[in-house]
Amino acid sequence: MTEKKRVLLALPLPPPYSGQEKMSSIILSSEITKIFQCIHVDISNKQMTNEARGSFKWINVRSSIGIVWKIFLSLIISRPHLVNLPLSGNAFGFLKYATSLLPCIFLKRKVVSRFGGSHFDKFYESQPRFYRLFIKLMLRHVDCVVVRGDGQLAQFDGIYRGAVKRVYAPSTGIRANKSKKNWDISKRSEINVLFLAMVSQAKGAYDLLKAIPNLVDKEPRFRFHFVGDIVNKERNIVFLQEYEMDVKKFVNDKGLNHFVKFYGRIEGLEKEKLMKQADLFVFPSYAEGSPFSVIEAMEWGLPIVATRVGNLPEIFEDRKNVLFVGFGEPAQIEDAVMELIRDANLAKWLVTNNFQLLYSKLSLKLYERKMISIFKSIIKE
Repeated sequence: MTEKKRVLLALPLPPPYSGQEKMSSIILSSEITKIFQCIHVDISNKQMTNEARGSFKWINVRSSIGIVWKIFLSLIISRPHLVNLPLSGNAFGFLKYATSLLPCIFLKRKVVSRFGGSHFDKFYESQPRFYRLFIKLMLRHVDCVVVRGDGQLAQFDGIYRGAVKRVYAPSTGIRANKSKKNWDISKRSEINVLFLAMVSQAKGAYDLLKAIPNLVDKEPRFRFHFVGDIVNKERNIVFLQEYEMDVKKFVNDKGLNHFVKFYGRIEGLEKEKLMKQADLFVFPSYAEGSPFSVIEAMEWGLPIVATRVGNLPEIFEDRKNVLFVGFGEPAQIEDAVMELIRDANLAKWLVTNNFQLLYSKLSLKLYERKMISIFKSIIKE
């Protein structure tokens, strides 16, 4: 019997919760762990919040040193043929990535890195010259970078000369029975709109909030549910002219407390309950790779309003899968939300088409086959 090739999966597990942690959970329970002999190293900082990501703080530095040591020990003890290491797109995050990469370079291990975000090129261009040289130097030792869409391949042009492969983020299964969904909301006492992401400028939460006063004037049955940490500063987004909004003060000043609720970060049964009761999902983000929250909302049978962010316009068609709105356009969000609650046939059409995509283009089996193929090809080189 042929011995399985050993793969070191340096992957973060929650808390905190974000797309990286969700992707890690998917990989660790996938067919990848059956094809290869997988060794997992948790590279998350359990004491770090989403707002502290990418910040240069002693607790993050200390955590990074500990992670490098764990990776080094795993390389010595397990002697993997390949290391899977997530790539970061902010200054401190890349430094942490580079220190994790060093023992792989020293021990001559092959590396496949996944980049789950977007705009690596803009992050690179925003750095001083010495740091840009450092980025290029470190990436020379990476055998393959995996991104989440064809449109994201070009962000590494002129920065990284190795292989860049596209693998879409997977769906983990349909969680709603479309045949039992009641699309006519005319008789409902409440219309529930869900936002699931960090409550921040970069995720488009401010734009949705600005649309709410007009929406509740038109339809007082609206209830808006914001699930996620309130984050005033995101270090992964380098191209936004950042400003802060006190979201709770905004809601109070506008007299919206009856219509808006902030939950913070929730998981499990509480999150499932909100998904089941939601009527539509709004995600007007400015920067994503392949947003898991959109895929998750589709799995629950929710019609989607979103910006053309990351690989969404690559996978989904306007008015067939998603109602797309412009960046920073609260009025367009308002129009799209009102159209969906007034047109039950449109909502049903979007969801039915999305179920078909989740079964085909975004299936977990397809994701597993592509990642297994990449790992095998790099190991053989």
